[in-house]
Amino acid sequence: MMKKAIILSLFSVIPLTSICQDTWRPTGNWPFANKRFEVATVYSGFFTPKKTIVPCNIHVGNQTLWYAQNDTLMEAIPGSILRVEFPDSSVYVPVNNEKFGKIIHQDEGGRVIKVEEVDYKTLNKDAAQRNLNAFTLDGAGAFSTFTIDMIGSYESNPEDLPLPLHNDFYFVVGKEIFQVTEGNIIKHIPADKKKDFRAFLRSAEIIMQNESSIMKIWNRYFAPQKK
Repeated sequence: MMKKAIILSLFSVIPLTSICQDTWRPTGNWPFANKRFEVATVYSGFFTPKKTIVPCNIHVGNQTLWYAQNDTLMEAIPGSILRVEFPDSSVYVPVNNEKFGKIIHQDEGGRVIKVEEVDYKTLNKDAAQRNLNAFTLDGAGAFSTFTIDMIGSYESNPEDLPLPLHNDFYFVVGKEIFQVTEGNIIKHIPADKKKDFRAFLRSAEIIMQNESSIMKIWNRYFAPQKK
């Protein structure tokens, strides 16, 4: 599951407890989905799946999994990981072997996955106003000021503005996964519901980057219907 390794000494114990992420937003100096490296269960491999319990985090800048193993900080690409289960019950899975997505809903109809990425178009517009560390954003090279204390007890700088993020959503129905767009939904619903869906987009004021809007679509057209 390793993509590359960055050597660093582990001098402190990484907390096992889950940290509330409700108010956390990734920054240029800490572009991770979680404010802490959490001890999570990672499943990797294909023919012989392997279960590993390691401190890790999701890097939203380059969509890789960072994890600490012995005295080394490792990086794994989505295609080499099957599933990451964090202690707060959040679960991340690879999306098309290119990105990591969080499962935000699952029922008998399938799954809804949310992919959180850096909005580079917006970022480039106001980069001069942000305190960005180029390495931590693209993951290439060694942290010049990175210490193990940052993994275990990182505290953001009030001057570090949150990174602009963009949400994409995916539906998993059967063995197929597809991004939630108007066109893709039209392709995956029965013909007799297409007219209703177009009207629903307007009446429900659906926004494709909004989680609550996505769940409205799922519940109306893909979730098992109560009899």
